[in-house]
Amino acid sequence: MNVINDQCVYENTIEITGPVTPTLVLSNDTTLCMGGAATILALSPEDDDASFQYIWDNGLADGATQTVQPGTQTSYTVYTLMTQAVNRAITP
Repeated sequence: MNVINDQCVYENTIEITGPVTPTLVLSNDTTLCMGGAATILALSPEDDDASFQYIWDNGLADGATQTVQPGTQTSYTVYTLMTQAVNRAITP
């Protein structure tokens, strides 16, 4: 504890480490017949508390699982966003 101008000033050091880069496990490439549908999946083994957000391109909704029915040959890209908050209590 330090005393500055007759006031107590508490100092504490915390270390916040960044999360690991998530790994994505994707479903296999799939060939569809015209009008067919397929379920595509993206999961991260690091997402053990379901706090990741999966963001797809091509106008798909967010989420790890998507059912798609493309009319032409289509590729999909998925991004993952880690939404975990870091909470640390600082006690003098």
